[in-house]
Amino acid sequence: DPVIHCTEGAAVVFVFHLYQILTKRTARPCLPAPGTLSAELGGPVVPPFMRDTASKRLKDNDISRIQDDVERTIRAIDVLGGYHEERRYQKSVEAPMLIQQERRMRTLPGADHETLSKEEVQDSQQMSEVRVKALTAGAAGSLPGGKGGGKGAEGQKQK
Repeated sequence: DPVIHCTEGAAVVFVFHLYQILTKRTARPCLPAPGTLSAELGGPVVPPFMRDTASKRLKDNDISRIQDDVERTIRAIDVLGGYHEERRYQKSVEAPMLIQQERRMRTLPGADHETLSKEEVQDSQQMSEVRVKALTAGAAGSLPGGKGGGKGAEGQKQK
C-alpha cells in the first residue's frame, strides 16, 4: 500500500524485501556518508535551491488521501508548522556562516574601503519624483504592432 501511494522510502523497503524473498539472503542497507545528515533534525543537508517549498510539502500524498476536510486541514497546518520550524532552524544555522562570509568579502586584502562605502551610498540613493508623459491614441497607433497602421501593420501586409 505505501508503494502504491508513493510514500517516501517505501520503494527502497519494497526492493529490500523483494531481494530477501528472491535470494533468501538479507541485504545490508547502505548508510549515508558521515557529515551528510544534520545532527539535530536528522534530515539531509541540502543547498538552499534544492530545499522543499511549503507548497511541495502540502502536496503530500498522505494529506490528500484524508477524506475528512477538517482532519485534512489540521494535518496540513501541522505540516506547514513543521516546515516553518525547520526553516527557522536552517536560517539560524546558516546565518553565522553567511555573516562570516560577508565579513571576509569586505575585508579582502587590497580592497579599498572608501570605494566600497561610496558604491553602497550610490546604490542606496532614492528618487523623490519621476515624470511620466501620457501616450496619446495617435502616438500609440504609430508604434510597431499598434492598431494605427504604423510600420508593424505595413510590414505584415507586404509579406
